[in-house]
Amino acid sequence: MGFSDQNKIFGIMKANVSSLILENLSAGYRGRTPILDELNHRFSSHGLNVVIGRNGAGKSTLVRTLAGLQTPLSGEVQLDGTTLHTLDSSERAKRIAFVSSVPPRTSELRVHEVLALASEDEEKRRSMLTATGDPSWWNRRLQELSDGEAQRVMFIRALLQGTDWILLDEPTAFLDVPARAALWRELMNAASKGVGVLVATHDYGEIQGHADLSSIAMIRNRKLTPLSVEASAADWTNALVSEL
Repeated sequence: MGFSDQNKIFGIMKANVSSLILENLSAGYRGRTPILDELNHRFSSHGLNVVIGRNGAGKSTLVRTLAGLQTPLSGEVQLDGTTLHTLDSSERAKRIAFVSSVPPRTSELRVHEVLALASEDEEKRRSMLTATGDPSWWNRRLQELSDGEAQRVMFIRALLQGTDWILLDEPTAFLDVPARAALWRELMNAASKGVGVLVATHDYGEIQGHADLSSIAMIRNRKLTPLSVEASAADWTNALVSEL
């Protein structure tokens, strides 16, 4: 079963997912110069949204702030008319799922136990693991899986949360070429099903020209600048390294 069969798991395709709206958002660490300064931006819920930037530009800071793991220095993030940082963690987890760049590698939990943290429905967990991973992982400990397999499990867990948005911070950073390609396929398939997907990444060669790419934005000099989705990966790279 492929990811396209997930409509059978969820019942219907997601619809009317709200955009993520940044209003005068500054982020970073208190007492220091903001890493991101007064951002005003809208991430569309339709398709895949990608954020690129050089090392240290603030990609992780942005995603962690949007996910509620860091409090904004000023400004706010809105989703469906709600300021996300006014919600408690349990309410926010119903709206946004987060996948870190590094999957847990010391967890003694078995894969089915990891997935149970997101859904108590065993049938749904098994179906999603079959659709997006490998059912043979069910009883294996997370630390026994490869990096690519473990990252797929964490993505499945995010899907099982049933949130409108999934935010990912460098999800392919430690994956080999086949695992990267597989994860990008799953991300773009999730976007095509109506899930809002935002990825901060260095690895954007796979997505150039893809129909489900909704937006790509560059962080540079503490600002977020939209780039053309019709451009090539080489064009995006040139934008990153060009002189101001």
